[in-house]
Amino acid sequence: MPIERPRKPSLLQLMIASSSRPRIGIAWLVAAAVILAGLAPTVAAERGGNGLADSPSPYLRDHADDPVDWQPWGPEAFDAARRRGQPVFLSIGFSSCHWCHVMARESFRDPETAAYLNEHFVCIKVDRDERPDVDQIYMTFVQATTGRGGWPLSVWLTPDGEPFAGGTYFATADRPGRPGFRTVLAEVVEAWTTDRAGVVASGRETRAALTNLFAAPVGTDESDSAGVHARALETLRAEFDSRNGGFGGPPKFPRPAAVEFLFHVAGAPPADGGDRAPAAMAVATLRAMAAGGIRDQLGGGFHRYATDAAWREPHFEQLLVDQAQLAMTYLRGFQATNDAAFAATARGLLDAALRDLAAPGGGFHAAIDADSLPNSTATEPEEGAFYRWTRDQIEQVLDAERAARFCDRYGPEATEAIRGSVLFERHTLAETAAAFGLSVTEAATELEHSRRLLVAARDDRPRPAVDATLITASNGLMISALARGYQLLGDPAYLDAADAAADRMHRDLVSPDGSLGHARQGDGPLRGGFADDYAFLIRGLLDLYEASFDPDRLAQAVALQDRQDALLWDDEAGGYFAAPAGDSLLIVRPKPDRDEAVPSANAVSLANLRRLAVILDEPARFERAERLVAALRGRIDQTPTAALALLVERDRLALPATHVVIAGRRSAPDTAALVEAVWKSRATNWILLLADGDERLAQLSPLARLVPQAGAAGGKPDPEKPAQAFVCTGETCHPPTNDPAEVRRLLDPEAARLPE
Repeated sequence: MPIERPRKPSLLQLMIASSSRPRIGIAWLVAAAVILAGLAPTVAAERGGNGLADSPSPYLRDHADDPVDWQPWGPEAFDAARRRGQPVFLSIGFSSCHWCHVMARESFRDPETAAYLNEHFVCIKVDRDERPDVDQIYMTFVQATTGRGGWPLSVWLTPDGEPFAGGTYFATADRPGRPGFRTVLAEVVEAWTTDRAGVVASGRETRAALTNLFAAPVGTDESDSAGVHARALETLRAEFDSRNGGFGGPPKFPRPAAVEFLFHVAGAPPADGGDRAPAAMAVATLRAMAAGGIRDQLGGGFHRYATDAAWREPHFEQLLVDQAQLAMTYLRGFQATNDAAFAATARGLLDAALRDLAAPGGGFHAAIDADSLPNSTATEPEEGAFYRWTRDQIEQVLDAERAARFCDRYGPEATEAIRGSVLFERHTLAETAAAFGLSVTEAATELEHSRRLLVAARDDRPRPAVDATLITASNGLMISALARGYQLLGDPAYLDAADAAADRMHRDLVSPDGSLGHARQGDGPLRGGFADDYAFLIRGLLDLYEASFDPDRLAQAVALQDRQDALLWDDEAGGYFAAPAGDSLLIVRPKPDRDEAVPSANAVSLANLRRLAVILDEPARFERAERLVAALRGRIDQTPTAALALLVERDRLALPATHVVIAGRRSAPDTAALVEAVWKSRATNWILLLADGDERLAQLSPLARLVPQAGAAGGKPDPEKPAQAFVCTGETCHPPTNDPAEVRRLLDPEAARLPE
């Protein structure tokens, strides 16, 4: 199914509904109440040239042979709509989207439907990975007016780009309670033909409503932090699924920002405790997701979301952005609880990204498709074919005895349908061991051997396609995940991959003027980067510095932050816009303040400003961070669960910053011990520098210049002197220490407050 999340009527819906003009198009899409008797007669139109063949986007090129006369997003398409006096049909999707493929097969490659589209509409196809700014505007419209959203996104616009009707996936023919795509098209054409002025007026009012909707709510001067936290926790408790973990009902998404918030507030558990205490909800959610079918139990990666409450039936596409975020989330769980299972899940995510998504030359591809051919002779792809197993298929790889034990642990049962099922943890390791008279160690060893045999057999299947796009924001997230993985798991391959990705971003996705590009699709041109690209890559570079201690990473982060400030900062109100100014086709200019699939760009930018302010000792960056909080305070106050990342970073900004400067030789064991004490602390608000005499760092950071180099001569650490850690919180600096345990105590004096 397409992604659907029920929502209460929004301000935008109420504004539209309260207008005196009839809401042609919108009303029937919301209620799905008007079903036409049949499709209006189709007039055969000579097919014009499809405008997608030369696109750098693999998703757009996939539609280059459609009989629909698709045009890329741009002024030429809207100029054509004005000349022809026709509405625009806008279709947004991405290359790994299953339901995008379905709608393409059913409608966009159907000659009759395509002819009708070509006759009555100017048709525009957009890759959401290429134009997230366009997608955000029209997705918000569809969510507000229909109560649901997802891809493929189908929106009808006036020639000025103003939406007046929309939805997601439409089957070709009518279904009970829901009009088919042909019915929808005919209804839109009728509305445009009989009351064009009303439709245009509706679009203009919708544009004004969207402008108001995207504006940050006005906050109070003094926010009640305790009250905001309490309301956020109350909402999460109400949504928490105590049986299956996670929040809300199906479709069920991982919510990394919610898990991070729960660990953030876990130091002060409420009096009721139990399974709805913050840490308990976070831990239960992480365990349930790792045990479910949303996790590829053989390969280690995670699928996009689950279609059921128990996380067992996934929507199969795998996105880089999810692998990175979930790796960070499981590493956070490991840091907070010392649960080795969380470390293993994080390792599986990182290893899967290195195996399946790593790009030649560094960096990571965007996604793995949901669909693939079920076998080498098939011609039609099926959703999840690569990941499904029947009992017979497993028994063909393993002997009967091993297959019985593996299926007891992961399924499928002998009665599963011939199509096969997704593997999930049907029983715990201890339960399977007991059922077959094995020790836990024996069972674990055998099951791991079986898993490797099944992975090798699965590798012979037709693989799902990989979208080779390099997206800056997603790579920034993965750089952070790999850097943190190196710190907590100790695998140098993670640090090497993070370095290679950072080099690739700097080489191929930074323009000569220092601006970021959003994505690189083959040899195609770079588009200007968005707030997500700047925020996540800057964070990735800062995280990478704290793992590699290469001062060039700090210098790159500083340069990108200055460029983000110049291009995206709102001088009048504060905060960062999603996209640079100057695109006349965008009907609004959003300022991201809500967590969507990723934490909001403003939340991540707030963290970046705080870290850079400390490292560079530049109060102006603190002031900018405070202005950002002031500009978006209303969002935190009014709907805190929509802005959990922003709430967490606001808390951190309000606390005295803790920075640690370690003076010592980079390769020395005593230096490494102090560094590791910081990395593995349960504290999260630290900033780490290594003063090893490198002049590049001394030029960037006054902190490195002020710290004695452990008896250094000529600015270099003295090999005869032990390394020292200088820990400062706010304006208070503790005496230097060479004891890792003391460093851990200074960073987190209440480290024992979470369960081991």
